[in-house]
Amino acid sequence: MSGKRPTEIRSVPYRSPADAPFGVEVMSFARMRAMGPPSRRRAPQRPQFHVLGVVDRGVGHHTVDCERHPLGPGSVLWLRPGQVHQFDGVEKVQGTLVLFQPDFLAPGTLAQAAAEDTFGPTLWRQPAASRPLAALALEHLCREYAEGESDPFPTRIELLRQLLGALVLRLLSGVAAGAGGGGAADDDTFRRGVHRPAHGPGGPRTAPASVAHHLTTFLTHLRTR
Repeated sequence: MSGKRPTEIRSVPYRSPADAPFGVEVMSFARMRAMGPPSRRRAPQRPQFHVLGVVDRGVGHHTVDCERHPLGPGSVLWLRPGQVHQFDGVEKVQGTLVLFQPDFLAPGTLAQAAAEDTFGPTLWRQPAASRPLAALALEHLCREYAEGESDPFPTRIELLRQLLGALVLRLLSGVAAGAGGGGAADDDTFRRGVHRPAHGPGGPRTAPASVAHHLTTFLTHLRTR
């Protein structure tokens, strides 16, 4: 035995900002980097919430479940609750991160079905044709999050929920385009993300049949448009 201690994996619960207790938080990669020392984000951690990221500029990499994924303009990353990850190569990456609780998206929607799909892709690249509408959806979410103070609290939460759902579907359309031969995905990285085994506290988990069915129907519809 080498005597080397195994790396500790820190569990990270969701904590709403005091001024935005919505169950969703929007921030830039730059703000995330400023929240603590580099050693903290580079260490393995297991968030108990979703992390959806869109890269605008810069290149780098990101490690998920011990596998390194390249990041560049147009990259989309999606960490699901319980995955182990490290932001170990994002010093030059610019873009937006959306953190949200597992039950934030509206139930019974395609966006929620995608969030519950434990076999969903970890990272893909949006094709150029898909980026303008995805950028508009992201901008709308960011502005509502930052500037919607005048709305009643229930209204604001519902707006953020619906806007996040729209963003999720817009970003997933890039997966559909790549799988249909449009070059959207990072090839092997995308295939590994789609087919990666998913594990929970009790061992391997299987995506519910209804979730897989609805998501497959949605992606098939996009591919054949």
